[in-house]
Order: sequence, then C-alpha cells, then structure tokens
Amino acid sequence: MPRGTSVSIEHFPLVVITVGEEVVSEDLDAMTEAFRRIFARRKKYVVITDVRGIVKLPDATARQRIASWWKTLADDQRIWNLGSANIVASAPVRGALTALTWLFSSPTPQAYVPDMRAALEWAEARLAEADLELPASATLLRAAG
Repeated sequence: MPRGTSVSIEHFPLVVITVGEEVVSEDLDAMTEAFRRIFARRKKYVVITDVRGIVKLPDATARQRIASWWKTLADDQRIWNLGSANIVASAPVRGALTALTWLFSSPTPQAYVPDMRAALEWAEARLAEADLELPASATLLRAAG
C-alpha cells in the first residue's frame, strides 16, 4: 500500500483520490497542484476519496493543517465540485474525518460510504443532477471494488 495520497483525473468528470497508509505533508503540496489543474479545466466534477488504506490517523496538528489546506480551495470547490463521496470502512477513520468537519465545514456536499460501488452510485447521482454522466471508463473502478 502506498504511504501517501494520489489524485487521478483518468475518469473525469470523476476525480479519484486514494489515500495510502497516512497523509504526509508532501501529499498536500501534490494535491494542491492537482487541484489547480482540475480547477483550470473550468468544468464541474465530482470526487471519490478512498481512505480504506489509511493506517496512521492524522494527529491534531495534521488535522488542522489539512483543514487549513481545504479552506484555501473552498472558493473553487464551491464553483466546480459537485460533491465528494468518501469511502470509509473504519469507524476510527470516520471519527477522524468527522473531527475534521468540526474544523472546516465543506463548501460542497459530502457522503461517507462503505465501498466503491456506493461511492460510484452517489457520484453518478450528483453528476446527473448537473446533466453530466459518469464516464464509461468508471466501470473499471466498479470492477476493482
């Protein structure tokens, strides 16, 4: 399992973020650049964030840094992001994510789902509300689970 986080736009307008064993500082820098490229498209999108691989939960300092980072993206998120489905299998991780929402209220709808299938269903519904479609290539994600 990768240690850090990756961002894929392979299935745009679906953006898939995969969190590895832990979130490290370098991840936030790389994600900032990835989101700059996404925002530059000036097109609506939906996010699936898969945190099932996380092993080390962010401490309070890291959670504050993550929340501050998200705040810097809020204006563009509000314009372009239709929402995020977060795949969370672990109760402690769901708790850590809930704690993050106390620090920062998301400018877009959020869902916490148990698996990729549920995430794709949620994402597909959000896209349909904006008259967009889930790309056919997303069936690969469904098959991968």
